[in-house]
Amino acid sequence: MQHSDHVMGDVERWCPHLRNGATLITVNQRLARHYQRRYDEWQQQSGQTVWETPNIVSWSAWLLQLHDEALCEGWTDAAVLSASLDDRLWRLAVESVDKQHDAPVLDKSAAAHLAKAAWLIQHAWHCHVGEDVQLSLDQHLYREWSKAFRRSCHEHHAVDASRLAHHLRSILQPMVDEAAIPKQLLFAGFLTPTVEQQTWWHDLTEQGVTVTLLEPQAQPVSPAHHAFLDDAAEWRAAASHARALLEESPGSSIGLIVPALQAHRTDVLRAFDAVFFPGQNPARIQQLERPYDVSLGVSLAEQPVVRSALIMLRFLTEAIPASEVTSLLLSPYFLNATRAAVKRRKLDRLLRDDRRWELSAQELIDQKRYTDFLDSGLAEGLQKALKSLSVNKLSFREWSSLFGRLLQKQLGWPGTQFDSLEFQAVTVLNQVIDELEALDDGQAVTAPVAVTELQRLCGQRVFQPETPRAPIQIMGRLESHGILFDHLWITGMDVTQWPPKTAATALIPKALQHERGVPEASAPNRLHAALAEWQHWCRLAPTVVASRALTRDGQPLLPAACVTGLPLADNDDLLGASSYPNLVEHIALSTQLQAVADTHGPAMVEGDHVKGGARRLEDQAKCPFRGFALHHLGIKELEEPGMGLDPRGHGNLLHAALEKFWLTVKTSAELHSLSEESCELLVNQCIDHAFDENAVEPELRALEQPRLFRLINDWLNVEKSRLVGFRVEAVEQKHEVDDFGFTIKLFIDRIDQLDSGERVIIDYKTGRNNRPADWALERIESPQLPLYATIDKAVDGVAFAQVAQNEMQFKGVTAEKNLLPRVSTKVSGDHSPQDWDEWREHWQSSLQLLAGEIREGVATITPSPKACQFCELKPLCRYRQDEESSAEFPAGDLASGMADHNGEGV
Repeated sequence: MQHSDHVMGDVERWCPHLRNGATLITVNQRLARHYQRRYDEWQQQSGQTVWETPNIVSWSAWLLQLHDEALCEGWTDAAVLSASLDDRLWRLAVESVDKQHDAPVLDKSAAAHLAKAAWLIQHAWHCHVGEDVQLSLDQHLYREWSKAFRRSCHEHHAVDASRLAHHLRSILQPMVDEAAIPKQLLFAGFLTPTVEQQTWWHDLTEQGVTVTLLEPQAQPVSPAHHAFLDDAAEWRAAASHARALLEESPGSSIGLIVPALQAHRTDVLRAFDAVFFPGQNPARIQQLERPYDVSLGVSLAEQPVVRSALIMLRFLTEAIPASEVTSLLLSPYFLNATRAAVKRRKLDRLLRDDRRWELSAQELIDQKRYTDFLDSGLAEGLQKALKSLSVNKLSFREWSSLFGRLLQKQLGWPGTQFDSLEFQAVTVLNQVIDELEALDDGQAVTAPVAVTELQRLCGQRVFQPETPRAPIQIMGRLESHGILFDHLWITGMDVTQWPPKTAATALIPKALQHERGVPEASAPNRLHAALAEWQHWCRLAPTVVASRALTRDGQPLLPAACVTGLPLADNDDLLGASSYPNLVEHIALSTQLQAVADTHGPAMVEGDHVKGGARRLEDQAKCPFRGFALHHLGIKELEEPGMGLDPRGHGNLLHAALEKFWLTVKTSAELHSLSEESCELLVNQCIDHAFDENAVEPELRALEQPRLFRLINDWLNVEKSRLVGFRVEAVEQKHEVDDFGFTIKLFIDRIDQLDSGERVIIDYKTGRNNRPADWALERIESPQLPLYATIDKAVDGVAFAQVAQNEMQFKGVTAEKNLLPRVSTKVSGDHSPQDWDEWREHWQSSLQLLAGEIREGVATITPSPKACQFCELKPLCRYRQDEESSAEFPAGDLASGMADHNGEGV
């Protein structure tokens, strides 16, 4: 890759020193790799084919190098704590102090994290608090935690990373005298050096070491100032500009700085993918290799292959949420994932239908109706893994060995086919599993504790995959320091993002932090650091663009102080800013849509059975496409597991309890003869029967029993108020109807024979939206009861039994008044039939119309006014029922064809 003179010109200032044995120390590992590449390019351009690798390391890596040398030479005998053990000792310190105080810390892990961060600031900036200083409660606790942590380090005869610089500075002279530290050191990228780093430079100079701070030597440029509507438009413009620059000069180095990259990483990457790979999915883009690299890594636990392993370990040790069980069943990383994919998807649907809120591997294996959907290999692997984890307690060293073995040997993780990114993630996870050994202090822990520790380690490990060198670098603020480019774009130059909003730790007195120069401690410190950063950015490239969003979340944004004085440039002047239109817009502008009236599915054959019972007619009435999709195509919305019972579960319990009650109490006379105590006892027995029949868990029974008892008891009071005596002739009776050219199976909730000779059909409803007036519509949307009335000429009335709290009543139509309380021969409405014979005639005509549509396969998207309100098929039909589409295609117009989102045929 060729660089401009701006990038290559400054190498002569430091490359010869490295060739002569100097060490270059950078602020972070990314900058170290940058300087290493530039040194290699300098050697190549000098005509060299072989050269000695220079010592270019980050500050933290250099300290570890010095410590290793000090150990070998005997200048120190203290080990350095591993990151995992460091975290564990802080948690143990918090826990040990917490036991001695009356006010316990609620989240000890969070407290340990804050304490560790404060400990780092304390030693990096020399914020040491005297014993006589008055402290707040939190600061006092932090002092006690620090003392406990120091004692733990002393017991382990180790030094932590935060104190390593101070520890090594105490043995600086022998390291310089014995040439462990070379006579010349170069430092790069230290815009705001800590007090500890400045002290090191001073002490090194005192020991005769030449210390040189590398800074870009170019004159600062005046950035071009651009503003865009919002963040998305800003990132897309940056991507388009980067692509245009790369096409014009493939050897260019291009940088993009996103101050809030951690929060917007996914959105920025999506914008670049849309510009560079329009229409491609992420998996395909990964194969093609992006010409841009995002500097900020993500948590290892967020990688899909790692996340699946961690969820599986938790699944083996405890019950996990149903959503995570779904991710395991659909995961491609376990044994026989491809071959058994269909069965596992069916198992996922079964668990959803059962409304399993959570599930463990042991519960899955114990139920045959679930294991029938697991292939023998995975079922056997789960059994072996459960047996391996059945031990009570093991050391962290033993758990480390066991976790890796059961994942790979017994469960086939991570499968046989994975890409480079997944391979790297698996490699790092295996390293983290090995790190569990560092936590081994001789104490045995349970499997859930070990899994929790492993998950915490993975959450803290930043995963930055190794990718081929990319010409476009997308970076956060800190990652950009010291890196030179041919072109640089700085985003987010508004007052909400620059200067960056950071907060000082509350565990160290704020005044002391401000005095020591901690950037986060005060507004002046933050502003000073931000100005130094801005001036540094203006020296990193010969062309710099500074951009900002005009609005965010609908709110206007003011420009940051650093760009306020810069004139606002025309966005059209940016090369390529409008050269790559949105793919969807491009297709819409270049494509002509053709309407196709696809209004019918296959017609039915005489004698066919129709699935869904009366619901088939109901869905056909609401929308022919809905009826066809749900019952002919078999489309079914996936259930969402939830806690407790859903409305359907509540309804099933009520039906079962009332069925049991009326099988025992068969007449109104028997109902009236029951004493209050006898009735309550019987109702409770019926409720217990319903619980057993529906396999309700004991915890839910305690919650549901009082509610169900009140409902049934109140409803029985409604039954007692009936003026005409009755006998329950049948409950939950099954019928088959073949009057429409096909067969429908029906279940009648209840048939009553009145003492006056009439028969009425009753359908229990636990909801409140029951409208007999809908039976008078041309297309009956609640056809169940009218259908019952048409198949039995001896029926003299139909009614909903609305068993809803505070709204219990019969709603329906009867041949005569007062056969049921408050039920008459008519309902409200201008076009309601006036007597029972008219009702029968209307129902027969309407049902025959719906049946004819079903026989002919009519599947038009012509919903009734309220059909779309709770319809689960919207993503499939794409019909938008707004004023425009409703006016153009009124409900009931079967000739309009299948509608897209504008109501037109597709």
